[in-house]
Amino acid sequence: MFNLKKIWCAVVLVSVMFNWNCSKRSATGPEEASGPWTIYTTADGLPGGSAAAIALESNDAFWYVPIVEGGMGIVHFDGSSWKPYTTNNGMCSNTIIWFEHTLALSSDGILWVGTFGGGVARFDGQTWTSYTTADGLLSNDVSGVAIAPNGDLWSAHPASGVRGLSRFDGETWTVYRESELGVSYCNLINIVFDPDGTLWAGGSHVVLRFRNGTWTSFSTETGLDLPVALYMDAGSDGKIWIGGGDGVSCFDGRSWTPFSFEEMGGNTGDVEFLPLAVDFENVLWAGVPGQGVFQYDGNEWNKFNSEGGPALLDVMSITIGPDGAVWFGTETGISRYKPENGNS
Repeated sequence: MFNLKKIWCAVVLVSVMFNWNCSKRSATGPEEASGPWTIYTTADGLPGGSAAAIALESNDAFWYVPIVEGGMGIVHFDGSSWKPYTTNNGMCSNTIIWFEHTLALSSDGILWVGTFGGGVARFDGQTWTSYTTADGLLSNDVSGVAIAPNGDLWSAHPASGVRGLSRFDGETWTVYRESELGVSYCNLINIVFDPDGTLWAGGSHVVLRFRNGTWTSFSTETGLDLPVALYMDAGSDGKIWIGGGDGVSCFDGRSWTPFSFEEMGGNTGDVEFLPLAVDFENVLWAGVPGQGVFQYDGNEWNKFNSEGGPALLDVMSITIGPDGAVWFGTETGISRYKPENGNS
């Protein structure tokens, strides 16, 4: 079972330098489980052995954040070989908070990485560029990045440093501190954009919405019954989903609807993480550590049957691929699920 407090404390440790011989870690190809599963583990050359945030370039190439105490940068898989990127080869920091939104890929293939202590990193396939407070970033501690429909890059800054958001238009950074967001405290962790291009940011005890130049905050006073929005996603139907320590909550544009673990079909317990993602059919996928993955189709909850694949008891991130495949970053590797008939 993952320990949130222990891992969160590990995030603020000074970055550890890693030397990784990439040429000796080439994969011979992922393990093919039965049916729709493709699984990547250390047997295939997966550095680090575990994975959190995943950013997909294509069906075969992707980036991910390995879960290593002290940090190990990020790793790229081109379909045949693995290459870690650390401070030894261009990254501004080895330490990355491994929530789902620390990586973002633009439509033209630019990778953005939120690092802890090193600010925001940009990679164009050849060169790394770093943005820090010296360039106008609000804080060098970044917990989430997201690309707006107009191409602007947004970053979230957690409680360890100056709290708030930063926006980069390609030339200038604009910062939004707590007072400008209309809240007294915002430990922000992630950012998503809904189909209308509205920005949503979530963290401890608050979810923020930025629409038509106005900030709106949602908390317990406005019906948000969730202590922390560790994970967040938006469906094509405009619904906003957040997951934290007590379950998940959904905002339909008018009100919040909470779902406890019991309502989801799980058991109560010391659950600290609840990664989630909404697929193209607006089905919610939510991972409950130690219990598995649960789905909600808008009417009822069902536990996902991962027969032929991994047990999925240790999911740390869930990502939907461009082909509709569901990717799971876990403590033991990366798993891709794509039914042959295209249905889940």
